[in-house]
Amino acid sequence: SHKNSTLVLPEKTIELDFNNDELLKLDTAINNERAELFFAEKVILVEGETEKIVYDYLIRLKGLDPNLLNISIIETSGKGSMYRYVLLLESLKIPFVIIADTDILELTGDAKRDVRIKENNDDAVRKNKRIEESITSKTRLFMNHPYFEVVAGISENNILKVESKPLTAITYFQEIGSYQDIMRKFPDVLHPVESILSEE
Repeated sequence: SHKNSTLVLPEKTIELDFNNDELLKLDTAINNERAELFFAEKVILVEGETEKIVYDYLIRLKGLDPNLLNISIIETSGKGSMYRYVLLLESLKIPFVIIADTDILELTGDAKRDVRIKENNDDAVRKNKRIEESITSKTRLFMNHPYFEVVAGISENNILKVESKPLTAITYFQEIGSYQDIMRKFPDVLHPVESILSEE
C-alpha cells in the first residue's frame, strides 16, 4: 500500500510520498553523518568519499568554510540510492546539487570485455535515468563522463597505484594551485560549487 509517511523534525513536519519500503531503505542509509542533511541550508550530493573530501577542500580553497555556510557534502555510497536523497531534499525544499559519474564506458572491440561493459552501461543508464527523473530542475545535476577522475584530469594509473584515493586527489589539486587556477584548467569540476554557492 502506498501511504504517505510523516517525518517529524524540529520545526519541520513533512509529508513524504514514499512507500514504507523506500522509507526503510532511506532510514538505513541515513547514518549519523548523513543525518546532517536535515539541518543543512545547502547540500552537495556526491557518490563517494573521494568527492566528499575533494569538494570540502575546493570550497575551503575558495576561502569559504562549508560548516559556517551550513553546506553539507553528503556521500551516498554510490549512485544507486542518490534519487532517494533527491526526493528527500526536494520535499524538504533544501537547495542541492548532485555530482555523479555517468559510468558509461567505451566498447573495446574485445568481445568478452564488451559483454561486461555493455552490462555496466545498461546498469549505469538505468541509474542515471532514475536520478534525472527524480529532479525537478536539471540544472542541479552535474554529470562527470565517464567519471570524476577523468573530468578532473587525474590520470587513472596515478589513482589506482595509490592507497588513498582522496589523498591523491587532494595532492593533485594542491599541485594545480589556487581556486582560480583550477577554474581555468578544469571549470567543470567547479561548476557545481559555483552553482550551489549562488543559491539564495
